[in-house]
Amino acid sequence: MFSVEFVSLFTEICSGGSVWGTSGQRILSEFSLDPFTNMELIRDGVLVFGRDFRNLLSFPSRAEVLRAIQRHYEAIRKYGASDAGWLLDTARCLYTLKTNQIAAKTAAGEWALEHHLCPNPEVMKKALEIRRNPEKLLKDESVTKWLKTITPQIQEFADVLENALQKEMRSGSEV
Repeated sequence: MFSVEFVSLFTEICSGGSVWGTSGQRILSEFSLDPFTNMELIRDGVLVFGRDFRNLLSFPSRAEVLRAIQRHYEAIRKYGASDAGWLLDTARCLYTLKTNQIAAKTAAGEWALEHHLCPNPEVMKKALEIRRNPEKLLKDESVTKWLKTITPQIQEFADVLENALQKEMRSGSEV
């Protein structure tokens, strides 16, 4: 579960308050549950305290999931540069598009490699290595230099997502 989901649920239940959100990593005064969050909460949510209200949530439709993937795709196209996380975000979108499930970034990256979806497998392998050892690797100057060079590979992987989304739309699903 994303950290923001725990805080956002608290905010929604208690009304008022603030959420440290993923929308540019800033304090937000409101938060709505997106299709990915709903899927995670319904399937994998664990009640820590209070009343369980997951039964009040509805599983998102395929069209809602596709729209959420489309929004992530647009963010990747607009902002996806010099950060290995964008590769993993793309992998998560592809995983959800193909399986209608949610996976952690690391698992999605591994899945994308296993399914030969990465146009540059070595770049994804390096991104996964950084994900597993960020404290060590992000202090390495050669890694920080490498990150500055991967924008074309991020965008090339976004091409894979774009093609998969277009194929899904041609098959009759709405975005």
